[in-house]
Amino acid sequence: MIRSFVGGVIIGALGKMVIAFIAFHFLYMVVLTKNHVIRLLLQLGKHMKTGTFIAIYGWIMDFKPVLIISAYLIVLTTLVFITIPLAAMMIASRRNKKLERIRAISIGP
Repeated sequence: MIRSFVGGVIIGALGKMVIAFIAFHFLYMVVLTKNHVIRLLLQLGKHMKTGTFIAIYGWIMDFKPVLIISAYLIVLTTLVFITIPLAAMMIASRRNKKLERIRAISIGP
């Protein structure tokens, strides 16, 4: 039962990692290009001052590289999140096998 639970958690974490990685790269490479951002801001720019327009554009362009860093950080933390329970399960499995061998030897034939 524990293996099934940990397996489900691992599948969910890997799925989240893949979706977030692809989504962040898509935002970085497709959605937040200079042309797209300027086009969107020009549509909204009718209702704002030029200084606000420039500030928003600068903030978006400064924020854009954070998406790539976040994507790789999600990959790293997911791998750590998966490694810890797997390592604990492997250590417990080895310990249990040793205990079974010791019990088999002490009980004898």
